[in-house]
Formats: sequence, C-alpha cells, structure tokens
Amino acid sequence: MKDYETVYIGTPVWASKPAPAVNQFISENDFQDVNVVCFATMMGSGGKSTTDIMAKEIKSKGGNIIDSFDFSIS
Repeated sequence: MKDYETVYIGTPVWASKPAPAVNQFISENDFQDVNVVCFATMMGSGGKSTTDIMAKEIKSKGGNIIDSFDFSIS
C-alpha cells in the first residue's frame, strides 16, 4: 500500500458485513499513512454497517479513512 497515496476498497454487502475476501485483504495489508475510501454495493440494506466495519479495521492498521459511501443497485 505504501506505493499509493489513496486507495479505494469496495465490497458487496454480505449480511451487513464485508465479503470474506475483502476482510482477508484488509487483515493482510499495512495501511499505515494510506488514505482510504471505503464503499459497499447492495441490493437492500447494510451498507453503512459494512463500511463502518471496514473503516474500523483499516484505522486499526494505521490507515486514514477520508470518505466512505454505499449504493444500492437493482
């Protein structure tokens, strides 16, 4: 992540949580001093809780959450 100033990390909503592959990606990377935008896609609800979970984990790994958003598709 150190090669990037800002990264966008997105996930589909799985029962108001990020997809397992996204959780694994976050857990395996160092976000120290990296600006991150989190986003979630969904067909119903749960986007806010999903991006909140992602943001909490990224912050715990030193990342800076600069924005987050979710959107519903149909």
